[in-house]
Amino acid sequence: MDGIQPNTHGGRDFGNYIIIASEINGKTYWILYAHLNSINVTTGEIAAGQKIGQIGKTGNASDERNTDPYGILTPVNPHVHMEFRVFEEGVNFNDLGTENPENFFNTKFDQQGNPIKNENCL
Repeated sequence: MDGIQPNTHGGRDFGNYIIIASEINGKTYWILYAHLNSINVTTGEIAAGQKIGQIGKTGNASDERNTDPYGILTPVNPHVHMEFRVFEEGVNFNDLGTENPENFFNTKFDQQGNPIKNENCL
């Protein structure tokens, strides 16, 4: 998937994140990759398969920011939070409709974490 990277940011909730605009089957999506430990790209073209960042636990995913209702810290494993948003001209990213990221992968996972073929891949 090729795309243009409109934003790289550090923020309170998502920590280090990247938003990439990409066209899939004639529809434009903004794809968010959040909680990254590092960002490996700058604004501009991004090629399919290019490393854009490293998984992490920044923002609300940091150990310091995650406490249970009793104030006890709860560790978080490094991960990438992904969101696919359907692009609409003039609409703020946070107000865009979302798509399940699993729809875009050839493989998805059952409840035990075993890989299975995704018959509905876009």
